[in-house]
Amino acid sequence: LGLGSGVIYTTDGYIITNNHVVQDADVVTVKLANSDEFDATVVGTDPSSDLAVVKIDTTGLPPIPQRDDPPLVGETAIAIGSPFGLDATVTAGVVSAVGRDITVPDQLTGRVDVVPAVIQTDAAINPGNSGGALVDNQGRLLGINTAIFTESGGSQGVGFAIPEDQAVAVADQLIATGEVRRAFLGVSGLDVTTQVAERMALPDPTGALLTEISDASAAAAAGLRVDDVIVEVGGIEIDTVTDLVVAIRGFSPGDAVEVVYYRDGQRETVDVELGERDS
Repeated sequence: LGLGSGVIYTTDGYIITNNHVVQDADVVTVKLANSDEFDATVVGTDPSSDLAVVKIDTTGLPPIPQRDDPPLVGETAIAIGSPFGLDATVTAGVVSAVGRDITVPDQLTGRVDVVPAVIQTDAAINPGNSGGALVDNQGRLLGINTAIFTESGGSQGVGFAIPEDQAVAVADQLIATGEVRRAFLGVSGLDVTTQVAERMALPDPTGALLTEISDASAAAAAGLRVDDVIVEVGGIEIDTVTDLVVAIRGFSPGDAVEVVYYRDGQRETVDVELGERDS
C-alpha cells in the first residue's frame, strides 16, 4: 500500500500527482477532503518530470487556483498533503530558493532525468506529501511537492516542488494525448562565468556555453558548434543552462525557433527546427 497526495486540476475529476505515487500501483483510490472515495484511472505519466494525472468519475470539484507570476524567494509557502497518512495536513515556511535542478530516477527503466528550475522550500515535506500542493498565502498553486533532501528519511527543511507552469504544461499534454512529447535541441553545456566571458569576448557573463553537440541532432543540423554560447531561444533570454533546458521544454517537436548565440565574440542568429527527445 502506497500513500501520496494530489491536486484537483479540473472540475470534472482530473487530478495532478507525482509519477512515483502511481507508478507501481495496480489500483489507485482517491480520497477527497470530504472523505468521499473514488476508484481512479491513471490518464498518463511522465517519469522524466515525476508527474502524473489521474481521473475520477465525478463533477463539480473545486480546482486549485493558479497564478501567473513566478514564485519569489522569501514569500510564504504552504505545503498541503497527507504526510505519513495524516490527511489534510498543512505546513508552512517560505520559498527558500528557485531555479534548483534535481534528479529523478525512473524505477522502471533505471534512467535518471533532471527536472529543471524547481522550487526549494523549508515548509515541512514528508513521505505522503508527494503530489500535493505547494501554495502561496492566497492559496494559489506554486508547485507540486515532489522530493526532499534528507539523511534521516524525514523532513530536514529542504523540500522541492515542480513549478506550476511545468506541472500544468505536462498535465495538459497528458490529458490531451496520454503522453508527453518533448522538444530536443541536442546539446550539453555549462553556465558562462566571468572568466569565460572575458576569454570569449562576451558582453556579459550570461548564457549557455555548449560543450557537446549530439550527432544528427537539431543543433548539429543547424550548424551550432562546441564553444558557441546561446543567449536567446525563441525570444526567451538564456542566462544559464537551466534556462536553456526550461526554454526548450516550452516548445514542441518540430517547432522552428530562432536561436541567438555568440561565436568567436560575434553575435549570430540561426533558425533551428527542434527534434523530439526519446521517451
